[in-house]
Amino acid sequence: MRKVKCMTCGKTFSAPTKEEAEAMLKRHRLQTITGENTLQRSMYGSDA
Repeated sequence: MRKVKCMTCGKTFSAPTKEEAEAMLKRHRLQTITGENTLQRSMYGSDA
């Protein structure tokens, strides 16, 4: 099992191969970024 760690939140992902683990990390990072944008939009009521 390979492990990769998210630098921003410290969450660790495990997968049989390094490629799979990195893919999970990328997906997680995308979700985090889009989630933050949605949160800001709901807080400030703008499309910023």
